Amino acid sequence: MNIFDAIRNDDFEKVKAFIEADSSKVNAVAPLKPSDTKRMSPLQVALTTGWHRKIAWYLLEKGADVNYIEPPDHCLNSARPVICDAVEVAVRNARRIEKDEETGEYRMIHSKEDADEAFAFLKAVVERGADLKKTDYYNNGVMSKAIFAADCTYPDPRYTGRKHCDEQDEDLLRIFHFLINSGADRDTVSSCAKKTCAQIYADHPVWALVGHLIDPKSDNPKNAKRGYMPDDARNFGPKAMESLRAASRHLFYLINEGYDITQASTFVGNHFVLSDRQRMAIARSLSGSEQLKNRKEKEKTEASGEEVWIDGFNTVITLEVMLSDSLLFRCMDGTIRDLAALRGSYRIIPETREAVSILLHQLEEMKVTSVHILLDEPVSNSGRLKSLIADLGEGSTFSLDIQLLKQVDRALWDKENVISADAIILDHCKSWINLVKNCVEKRNAPTLQLWA
Repeated sequence: MNIFDAIRNDDFEKVKAFIEADSSKVNAVAPLKPSDTKRMSPLQVALTTGWHRKIAWYLLEKGADVNYIEPPDHCLNSARPVICDAVEVAVRNARRIEKDEETGEYRMIHSKEDADEAFAFLKAVVERGADLKKTDYYNNGVMSKAIFAADCTYPDPRYTGRKHCDEQDEDLLRIFHFLINSGADRDTVSSCAKKTCAQIYADHPVWALVGHLIDPKSDNPKNAKRGYMPDDARNFGPKAMESLRAASRHLFYLINEGYDITQASTFVGNHFVLSDRQRMAIARSLSGSEQLKNRKEKEKTEASGEEVWIDGFNTVITLEVMLSDSLLFRCMDGTIRDLAALRGSYRIIPETREAVSILLHQLEEMKVTSVHILLDEPVSNSGRLKSLIADLGEGSTFSLDIQLLKQVDRALWDKENVISADAIILDHCKSWINLVKNCVEKRNAPTLQLWA
């Protein structure tokens, strides 16, 4: 047995005996086998084969090299500096809620003590001189490693295995704040992906939490532009519109012939070499002829003296996009839609308060008697948005009911007077009201029309 075997086995006493017998072993280099730890240092092995915390702290105290990176002499394309391993340990030990595969119940993974210790270890590595500018074999910096690890554990509505919790947000934010305040490089470009963090993760749920820290120009509380992407001016500028409208004609034909809109938009998008964002805009703008007929028949223009049911996030976010001067699209069914992706993460921005106020004012003008606003419970900060709406809605002329639900879409399917632009909800509900369109037109907010 060597020191690396002892570390894998979490045998603290044997590791201690090796170091006491020969202090140079604290910076020994692992053999080529097993391959997952070849040429690593003892500290790296302690961090990457199961977070052997007691051993890792001991090695650090005994002078482990915090700037070690595997040598390039064995084509180690997995080589990365110790600081990257320490960052990953801190991120992966943040508190989070995951589903137990055996019981099917959700439970908290890691305690506050676990998260605090992993974070303290990261700080200790930095305090001992770890170079936060070091990168891995592919030029991925510390921030790249941090957001990659966070993305692997952060809730995504496409998967049911994880749930949002404020504790995870708190633990992750302190890690990212610490790294940036300590001088981590935010702008490294991966030599493999040829992209920055912003380009890779901008549409991932975790970006809504930490993106403004990594890219100060992104959608953040101090520089909020909900639904905005830097390439929008090119993707939807005058030169692009001709292709977009031609693509829309093709897609409209295909969906009326019975083709699935997702597959058809992929086919058309490939033919016209459209970006993902352009494809999304076209798909959201169009509807089949039968859908248009059905929605038109169910649309109502007033609800005086009646109750209304509101798809909360869908409505508030589009109003935020309007106030942020980001792209809005006038769709075939008469709705106004945006390109803001809500994938499990939402953050209140400066425009949120005004967006909610516009919504409440429009409802008062409609002279409705009862308002039910439904918010998706799994989405981060849904509770905070509920509180904000309740505060601003106090004293309204109508009764206000705000609910956090796991499946807002289904809850609206059998309702009258639904306020939403969600296509599936509009197809299922009994009747709907195009409130957002009225708000946009009152403010003379610009919209794009991609169909003829």
